[in-house]
Amino acid sequence: MNVEGMLPFENQVADYVASTGNHVLYRVTPAFVDTELVARGVEMEAYSVEDQGRGVCFHVYCYNVQPGVGDRLCHRRELGGIMELWKNFDRLVVFDTETTGIEFGRDRIIEIGAVALENGAERGNFNALVRLPAGQMLPTFITELTGITDEQLDREGRG
Repeated sequence: MNVEGMLPFENQVADYVASTGNHVLYRVTPAFVDTELVARGVEMEAYSVEDQGRGVCFHVYCYNVQPGVGDRLCHRRELGGIMELWKNFDRLVVFDTETTGIEFGRDRIIEIGAVALENGAERGNFNALVRLPAGQMLPTFITELTGITDEQLDREGRG
């Protein structure tokens, strides 16, 4: 999607996790209108758990504008959403999935992860790769995006 708009925020989260080993509540919500098949943009939210947002804390909207096609617009929003959700619960389980794409009837989940949090501390986690049906291969762009390979799914995947 919007490499110039989204990438700095994605990198901020990735760099924080890599450098600290801490957890980040992270949500990206595509914005569609009516029956559109391409999102107009995405709402991105992130909040670092162990340090109560001091490491990473943002809530932005990035329009789906490709480089060279138009101006990149990214608007900061008031903190809320996922950060407010966290404040309302002592215990929370955060799920993350990786898929082969976004087409419901065609694409498959290839990885699922979960982290159980209690009072801001990790209490448990789960991560599993999921095998694709026989003969189905990962799209190249999914391997480039996620780092997951067909060989990994064959070797470590469940199902």
